[in-house]
Formats: sequence, C-alpha cells, structure tokens
Amino acid sequence: MLKAVRANAVFAVSLILAVLVLVLSLPSAGFVRPVPPPAGVFSLSYWHVFAAQLNLWLILSPQLLNTLSYIRPLLGSECWRVLTAHFMHLNEHHALMNAAGLGMLGYYFRHDLSLRSWLGLMVVSSLTISLGLWLWQPQLIGYVGLSGVLHALLYAGLVRTWKEMPWINSLVLALLLGRLVWEHSPAYDPNYLQAWIHAPVAPAAHFYGAMTGLAWGLCSLVLDWRRARALPAA
Repeated sequence: MLKAVRANAVFAVSLILAVLVLVLSLPSAGFVRPVPPPAGVFSLSYWHVFAAQLNLWLILSPQLLNTLSYIRPLLGSECWRVLTAHFMHLNEHHALMNAAGLGMLGYYFRHDLSLRSWLGLMVVSSLTISLGLWLWQPQLIGYVGLSGVLHALLYAGLVRTWKEMPWINSLVLALLLGRLVWEHSPAYDPNYLQAWIHAPVAPAAHFYGAMTGLAWGLCSLVLDWRRARALPAA
C-alpha cells in the first residue's frame, strides 16, 4: 500500500490539496454552519468542547477569504496573500471546478513529474501569477482561485511529455494557446461564468500561469538534455 502511494505521490498530494480547497470553500458556501452541542451532555464533555471548536472554526472561516485573498492595496503589508489567494475560492462551484481539475491533472501526470517538481511549480506559479497581476493588471483589485496554477501544471506537463506523444501534445498545446489568444480578444466574455462563480474570469492569471508552465517544462527538458550529455559514453 505504501509503495503504491509513493509511486502515485503526485496524485495523492493533488487529492489532498483538492480536498483542502473544497473544505476552505464550505463555510462561505453555506453548506456548514455553527451547531449546538448535543442536549443533555455535560458542559465539559468531549462533545461540548468539540462543538465549541467547530463553531469557532466556522465563525472564523468566512473571514479567511478576506484574510488570504489577493487584495492589491494590502499586499505590501500582508505578503502571504500572493500565495494563499490561489487556494481560496468564491463559492463551492468555483472550488469544485478547480479541485476537480487539480485531481485530474495530478492523476494524468502522476508518473511524469516528481512530487518536488509538482509542488515547486505550484508555489512558483502562484508567485509569478501574483507578480504578473501586480505589475500589469493594476485595475484588478482582488483575485482568488487556482485556475492560473492549473494552467501552469497543464502546460508544464504537456511540454514534459512531448517526446512521448509529440503530435497529440503539439495539437493540445496549439489549441490551448489559441484559447489564450481568444481570452484576450474582444470576442471573449469574462462574465460567462458569472452565474456559477459570482465574478468574472481573470484571463491574465491564465496567461501568466501558462507562461510559467511553458518555461518550467522547457527548462526541465534542457536540464535533462545536459545531464544526458554529461553521462560517460558506454
């Protein structure tokens, strides 16, 4: 069992992070609310303490969105937001879409990227997306969501596995790049998911994530090529 988990560490960690994303969205979505302790139970009992702790978490959880989101005027004094914002979501629909995407990418690329690379890319892309939004999207005051990071993982995985399926990966990359161009054209409506996520889509985050993933994937291939050249000939 442990061997199987290690062999699929990327997928396992992706599932854990997907669950975390969903859990963080539950209180604000209204699925869970503070609950009273069971009737007739002594006030110092385990269940009473548990209910008190649960209530405290549920009361504080709606504030997490304000505390951990990308809010431009607060980034100077609260720098953690450039990372944490990507794991916060506006509602359960927003979280479910991104959690499902993370799980699927983790499964598909579970043997193609190491866990270190997978987590490293998630952190690096979170930072580069936030930096890109800060430098080139001054009109964007607030942002949350994992979609930009998912773009980074997808592009890096496709570049990384290009040698295995060059034609298919080239076609998929061409389609994805075409979509990026479309998202930045007048024909694109950023409000097409408004009814689901209660906010417009931020195409710029997708672009910065995609460029980070492309650069990461290409750099990893160059490093592999250099390592192969450094090996002594048989």
